[in-house]
Amino acid sequence: MGRNESSEAERMHRAREVDERMTALVKQKNKTMGEMILLIHEIDGDRLFRALGATSVTDYMRRRARWESSKTEKVVALARRLEGLPHLRSAVADGHVAWTTAYLAALAATPETDAEWTVKALTLTNEQLEAERARAQGRASVQRVTLSLSPTELAVVEEAVTAVRRESTSNLSFAEAVTQACQRAVEGRAGGSKYRVVVTYCPGCCKATREGKSGPVEVSSTELETVACDAEVLDVRDGPAALSRTIPPKVANFVHARDHGRCRVPGCRNRAHVNLHHEGGWRAVGHDALAVVTLCVAHHKARHEGDLIVRVLAKGRLEFLRRDGVSLGQVDLGLPAEDPAAFRAEGSSLETFRAEGRAPPDLAHEAAVAVAALRKTGIREAEARTLVTSTIESASIERRTADEIVLAALKSLPLGAA
Repeated sequence: MGRNESSEAERMHRAREVDERMTALVKQKNKTMGEMILLIHEIDGDRLFRALGATSVTDYMRRRARWESSKTEKVVALARRLEGLPHLRSAVADGHVAWTTAYLAALAATPETDAEWTVKALTLTNEQLEAERARAQGRASVQRVTLSLSPTELAVVEEAVTAVRRESTSNLSFAEAVTQACQRAVEGRAGGSKYRVVVTYCPGCCKATREGKSGPVEVSSTELETVACDAEVLDVRDGPAALSRTIPPKVANFVHARDHGRCRVPGCRNRAHVNLHHEGGWRAVGHDALAVVTLCVAHHKARHEGDLIVRVLAKGRLEFLRRDGVSLGQVDLGLPAEDPAAFRAEGSSLETFRAEGRAPPDLAHEAAVAVAALRKTGIREAEARTLVTSTIESASIERRTADEIVLAALKSLPLGAA
């Protein structure tokens, strides 16, 4: 093994150790908070705060934990709601779910839907949970954004809002006007064409450059491959020529719509800065939409630098792995990113279960969803698959849905195992 390979192996070994330690610390933090929540419930239920010189359990925790009022009120509210939600209460007590996530789930859960919302708390982000809660209540999900602006910056925003309102035939709210102003910038109407990066490539010397303030700057082969995945190509060797694209607009529009403009790497929901990536290289795979996937800038760069590995399992079926071979999950490009079946399967091992025959065909999807949930608790994928298989084969669960599999699997673990 060469010096560089040895150094890289040491770096990956250290990265795994750091990741395992961080996972353990997060789990311990969640578990400590879970224990505090159970104590809060005891103090509140038996009115023990009076014996401790406080007027309420909220008053006691504000002084004892020195939390802000809003946090104290939410934690106390969570402690009270968990009394009728045994599955969610168990997940919180064992440190499987952060208190902020449990709070959102508890706001929507009922004794009848306790198991369902517990699994959602295990698998969804807080943002996704809030959207699910809004959907369950039949209302639109609202995101709150707070900006810290200087007087000059605020004046610019207000001028933009005024300009948009003048052109509108309807009475726009401040939020609607800001959204329209941003949309104009995205579409290129705020100041000409969209921003573009120009890279010059010489086929003769196989070198690429881009212009900097002091002149041409050499572009690495990795950066060139990244840019070439979705670029306009202009061959000026024989004079003026028409633009061509590495991805035709028809295919690009389809992929953007299919992926909803989001990074498809399991666990990444970034949609602020995304690129279209040809898996296998655009010269080799052509314009097949099942070989083109949306990646965020960070994951696109990682793919071309080798820190993210993509394994083609079948046409349109991709598995994403870290450099050390740890699977991040699979995606099916034949399904839209936000299709419920596709979303639940992402980050799972559906194909692994089918290939290994470790679960009956009718249970394959439920098993894959259960694996994804268990991995969110810090359990390694291989261990999660084994745990799910043994749980399915046991007689401790009846319907064998993903919800029941996850809850039964967690209960079967020895204390502190996950």
